[in-house]
Amino acid sequence: MNKFLLFVIAATIIAVAIGSCDKIHSVPTPHNIDLSTKPLPEIKIVLNGKWQLHYMQGGLCGTCQYQRHNEFYTFSDASSHINWTIDKTVWADTNITWFKQEWINKQINVMEFFANDQIMHHLSPDRIYNDTLIMYEPGYDGMSYYFTKVK
Repeated sequence: MNKFLLFVIAATIIAVAIGSCDKIHSVPTPHNIDLSTKPLPEIKIVLNGKWQLHYMQGGLCGTCQYQRHNEFYTFSDASSHINWTIDKTVWADTNITWFKQEWINKQINVMEFFANDQIMHHLSPDRIYNDTLIMYEPGYDGMSYYFTKVK
C-alpha cells in the first residue's frame, strides 16, 4: 500500500510539473536543418535575430580558418534588414536584397547588401548543424561563415 501511495504522489508531482511548463516560450532551437532546400520565407524566419560570427573558412586557401572576435550580424524585419558590427563599429546597417542564383546545379537563395567597406556582400544560407549557422559566399574562392545565435 505504501509503494502504491508513493507512486501516486510521484506521478501527481510529475504531472503538475509538466502541466505548469510555459509552452508559449518553449520554442525549440532548430538543429540540423538544410537551409539550401528551404523556401525563402522559411529561411528568413530561421535567420531573424542576432548571430555571432566565430570564424570564416576557405577562400583561396580552402582549409584556412580565420578567427573572428566581437563580430555580430543582426537580421531583422523578417531578415530583410542587416546590422553588421565588428567591435561595436557598424559595418552595415542596411536593407537586404534577396535573389535566386544557379550554383552547382541547383537554385540557391542569396542575400545581397552594401556595406561601409564599399563592397557588395553576397551570402547564401546553407545549413544549421547543431547550434551553428553556416553561410557561404557563392563563388569558387568564397568563404564559409560559422555563426551561433545570441540568446
